[in-house]
Amino acid sequence: MDWNLQDHQTSESLETKRPRLVAAMAGDDVVLPCHLGVTVNPDELVVEWGRLDLNPRFVFMWFEGSENVNEKNIAYKGRTSVFTDRLRDGDVSLRLTAVKHSDNGRFRSNVCICVLFSCVLICVL
Repeated sequence: MDWNLQDHQTSESLETKRPRLVAAMAGDDVVLPCHLGVTVNPDELVVEWGRLDLNPRFVFMWFEGSENVNEKNIAYKGRTSVFTDRLRDGDVSLRLTAVKHSDNGRFRSNVCICVLFSCVLICVL
């Protein structure tokens, strides 16, 4: 799922669907919706929200049942979150607080549902 946050507006692009605009003023809090449409175990979810034009690109990461702040872009520290009480219902929407002009750009979400038998951990010594 892609999002553009431009000139106080957010737009959604789901594969071939047309963008839907959501207005936001600087200083507002916004939600970039993303719904999986299935019930999931939050401990089996990997959710990455990012912007390809940033380094590091991640504005939010959920891994193994909690937020991973190690890879988060410092400009988004304390400003992004998901609704943890809604993850089980497949709602992985991003909440972005205190929107800034510098938030202009395309946001992208990547979601992986890892089931124990399909995940492999490789440790190279």
